[in-house]
Amino acid sequence: MPVSKLKLSFIQPLVDGREDIVDEFNSVVGGDYLNHFFISNWNLLTLHYAEVGKTDNCQYFPTVGKFVDNLPDNIEISFLGVSVIKHGDTAFHQEYWTKVKGYYRIHIPLLNIDGASIDVIEDDGETHNYTYELGNAYQFENPYNMHKPSNYNKDTRLMLMLDFVDTNENPNISVEELYSKYTSAHQEFTTPPI
Repeated sequence: MPVSKLKLSFIQPLVDGREDIVDEFNSVVGGDYLNHFFISNWNLLTLHYAEVGKTDNCQYFPTVGKFVDNLPDNIEISFLGVSVIKHGDTAFHQEYWTKVKGYYRIHIPLLNIDGASIDVIEDDGETHNYTYELGNAYQFENPYNMHKPSNYNKDTRLMLMLDFVDTNENPNISVEELYSKYTSAHQEFTTPPI
């Protein structure tokens, strides 16, 4: 299943820290956070980014900062941030650079997940809809396929998004190569300090 529950022990502090992360988000920026992201109705608050590491924003999220500080040596983060979707649709898009062995895209639902989902155009050409439950982490196995997150809840949906490579699964990957691919594709993902 292309969007499926995932249990990885090193991610569990983010799943268990969901309420703290929401409190940290609300205490700093609140539910009306907008950074004029390039996809309508969708905003990202970048906390860790490729070769930059922790962004200035991460200082306001000690739960995430502690997670980053305690990563296993084999995990290389290319993006970690809060995905914010107000009521409605976003646009179909794809991340072509994610076809790398050992690459993971993780979604961790944080708040107002009822009515939120993701549509994915699968390899068979059919669009499939996937939903989330609080208290779980999900692996999005094919973000290189066209996909569109949506939120039909009247309240803003928050999701933690984590992209990383497990170098145990891909010992030949160069971290510089990974960051270069990610940075060139994600220049629009950088967000200003809070």
